[in-house]
Amino acid sequence: MTGSASPHRARVTLLAAGLLAASPAVAETRAPPGATACLGCHDACPDDPTAPPCLRRLSADVIAEALEAFRANRKAGTVMPLIAKGFSREEIGALASYLGRSEGSPR
Repeated sequence: MTGSASPHRARVTLLAAGLLAASPAVAETRAPPGATACLGCHDACPDDPTAPPCLRRLSADVIAEALEAFRANRKAGTVMPLIAKGFSREEIGALASYLGRSEGSPR
């Protein structure tokens, strides 16, 4: 019985190690509060200049700068100034990091 328990224990140990190693990566990809609401208007990417900007095409820095400008009333908009005022700088950073494309990677 000892011989059969050892391979099982090794598999369980490897599985547990894999889950522990993956935990930070999963946490990093979890959507911050508000992100899914952003995608309601900004996920479609039509070739229409009057449509809301497609966030998948923008970098995190560009998104953060726009949200900060809306928040400080330096940029005009219909609903975005009101929405941006509801987020702290930290929340804006988290949203931008999650929604923006990484440098060099199309999203």
